[in-house]
Amino acid sequence: MSMLPTNLLDMVRDPYLEDRQLAAPKEIVDLVERFKRNLLEYKASTYNEAQTRQEFINPFFQALGWDMCNVSGSPERYKEVLCGSCLDLESTTLTPDYTFRVDGNIKFLIEAKKPFVNLNGRANPAYQLRSYAWHAKLPISIITNFKEFALYDCRYQPKRTDDVNTARIVYIEYTDYISSWDWISNKFSKPAIQRGCLDNPEKISSWKKEFVSEKAKQMIAIRQLIHSNTNG
Repeated sequence: MSMLPTNLLDMVRDPYLEDRQLAAPKEIVDLVERFKRNLLEYKASTYNEAQTRQEFINPFFQALGWDMCNVSGSPERYKEVLCGSCLDLESTTLTPDYTFRVDGNIKFLIEAKKPFVNLNGRANPAYQLRSYAWHAKLPISIITNFKEFALYDCRYQPKRTDDVNTARIVYIEYTDYISSWDWISNKFSKPAIQRGCLDNPEKISSWKKEFVSEKAKQMIAIRQLIHSNTNG
């Protein structure tokens, strides 16, 4: 009997899964493999948010085409990504970790945490993100510690009693970034945002179903791979 791979990162002989891996740029493959290799170090409480942002979150979104460090030298009002800047919105001031913009218009926010913070088990980080996006009148926003990536529908006013699943559209762990890259890129790359991916908020309602359908196709491919390995 052939040895079976333990996760998607190792499944490189199945055509469907190969296509999904090849869709992810080398930078993402390298980030995922490095995070996996040093997981215990990155999950420690001593590995902080600033390190996470610099070593993982910034490169992740740079691979999606965003100018994370203003390499272009754009003036403040035209920077694609604002990091920790105050946003004055009517009667409130927000300080999200990242503000993503196109032509000076805010498109989505990101709240960053260190990998030690369990985004699938703690509701407070999600409430913070949703509150920011709600006040900014944004349809969606993201919270991530690189280990986890959670996308929230922010069209509904958050409540402190909401659990972590309330309004959550998609939850992705780092081990699925490569196989999910097509979906991530089609939603959050700079070209996708410029094409108006977020301009029709009603379409967001179908994103969860779309993502689940994509993962179901992958599971079918995995089962076929396992069957061929056990019977080959």
